[in-house]
Amino acid sequence: MADSKSDYAEKLTLNWLLRTGSAPNTQPAAIYVALFTATPSDTGGGTEVTGGSYARQAATFAAASTTSGVTTSATSAALNWTNMPTAVVTSVGVYDAVTGGNLLYYGNLSASKSLTSGDNFTINSGNLTVQEQ
Repeated sequence: MADSKSDYAEKLTLNWLLRTGSAPNTQPAAIYVALFTATPSDTGGGTEVTGGSYARQAATFAAASTTSGVTTSATSAALNWTNMPTAVVTSVGVYDAVTGGNLLYYGNLSASKSLTSGDNFTINSGNLTVQEQ
């Protein structure tokens, strides 16, 4: 689902793996998933959901595995948003901070989800995957 890597994450990966630039030596303290009504791009942007009780959710991912040349990692627990505002959720973003921070990956949902005020939104365990090719 989140199969596009941001420019920030591309540079971070190359700098870290090739030991160039100024890549950090430590992993982010946590990873967070954001919901969007307009999809971000490699440089960020998009329109993140606001209102209701919406906040980015902390996510845990399983160890990466490779099948047929595609490497993926999927969430290892469900992500739950409660008391959402009225919105049409079209995409997700994976960040290194609960607010602000850096967009790492993003992608569209397989189908947009229309929410009315007070609705809950869940991404079940294993249903949010990040992939590299």
